[in-house]
Amino acid sequence: MMFTKFSESIGSSLYGQRIWYKLPDDDFTDLKLMCNGDAMYQRLIEALIWTKAAEIFMEKDDDIGASGDGDGASGRGDRVRGDTAHNSDSEILDEDAQVEHNLAGFVDEDEHHNDELTPQNSDCEDNGPRYQRCKKGSGELKLGQAFDSISEFKEAVVDYALKNGCNVKYTRWGLVKSEVRCAVVSEVESDNDGEDGNGDGSDKNQHKGCRFRIYCSYEKSVRMFLIKTFEDEHSCISDGYSKVIKDGIIAKLFLNDIRRDPTLKPKFMQERLEEKYKVITSPDQCRKAKKKALMMIQDEHDEQFARLKDYKVEVLKCNPDSTVEIETATNESGFEIFDRIYICLAALKRTWIEYCRPIFGIDGCFLKTSVQGQFLAAVGRDSNNQLFPVAWAVVQVENTDSWLWFIQKLKHDLKLLDGAGFTLISDRQKGLINAVEQELPRVEHRMCARHIYGNLRRAFPGKELPKDCFGQLQRVLILETTT
Repeated sequence: MMFTKFSESIGSSLYGQRIWYKLPDDDFTDLKLMCNGDAMYQRLIEALIWTKAAEIFMEKDDDIGASGDGDGASGRGDRVRGDTAHNSDSEILDEDAQVEHNLAGFVDEDEHHNDELTPQNSDCEDNGPRYQRCKKGSGELKLGQAFDSISEFKEAVVDYALKNGCNVKYTRWGLVKSEVRCAVVSEVESDNDGEDGNGDGSDKNQHKGCRFRIYCSYEKSVRMFLIKTFEDEHSCISDGYSKVIKDGIIAKLFLNDIRRDPTLKPKFMQERLEEKYKVITSPDQCRKAKKKALMMIQDEHDEQFARLKDYKVEVLKCNPDSTVEIETATNESGFEIFDRIYICLAALKRTWIEYCRPIFGIDGCFLKTSVQGQFLAAVGRDSNNQLFPVAWAVVQVENTDSWLWFIQKLKHDLKLLDGAGFTLISDRQKGLINAVEQELPRVEHRMCARHIYGNLRRAFPGKELPKDCFGQLQRVLILETTT
């Protein structure tokens, strides 16, 4: 049992002792009696997770001491003070056995009960309130929830407002307290709350008529911010607005959407907010939110591109013999900016050369995010006839120069020489064809059947070109070539 181990760790017998404890921020009037063995010890341990320290006091129980002979009681009291000169080894063994016997009655029936891993209060009662963490993004608030900071509480309030579609606002704010009330009804002078006081940044006007109120402040005993007042009932009718949903919040809600589509319209954002969250916003709010989101994305890109050379060092450190080539250009202001990057990992390079078929395909595609540019890739076929990535690059545009640069790097990594004995599959992009003819003159260059079919459809619009007939023609050509 944990409580028995605690008894052994302090080096003193607990028989005939009352054990009290308090947390560092508590007064002596807040001393807690460890009244039921393992259960209370478990509570102490959980409180120590947050406070890191506790003060423990032992008091001799006169009633228990009086029930034995005087010498025995005196001996026990002396031993707590560290004096064991008057006790024999046999007396110590007998007394330890008595301690085990007495502690057997204090076994916690819920010892294996898996309570939520949340900070708890230090009340002696088994049914005391427990401080539960707020799950981020859940939109659920309740009395006694714990937060690390006021900013974390405000994030939870925003989630709550979005989930419930209610119009609330902050009427009291500061570093150690925050209050939220309904923002629908008219404002009048509030009644002073003795618990809250008038802290810095408090709003003296509150709401009358709607009892909705959430009050969160710092609790010294657990060193957390707790919801101490939670009136969840609205006596008003929602007007569809929400004063806590500002342009910065809207920007975060649509950040990924704008990252995928920088041309996203503010009108769409406004309609989406009303449809999904039942929140009415203005066009100006959504325009400002989009501008903020674009600035946030640009800041992310600036930071990531600034660390590309660090990424190169890390790749070469973790994957020796890899190829990472980064080229930069100088803009009109004289600053060095990103131009293009090529990557071929050592493991992929080695595996393709030793185990894959001597055939590879290369192609490029647009990057549709706000970064723009072109993504170039080379893939092969493994022995299981599955696609096998070999190398990739990011360039500004897909032209002869960029393809020439990519194929030169690929030729060196895969040891292609002049291309003899290898087969290359690609589309008919003019810059790609020119680069292949220049760098790999003896490679078996074949065009992708899917691209040929697409070109035929564009060349003969309105004509019927069944795919199955095209597939049969493709197979016939393959048979004629191999015979």
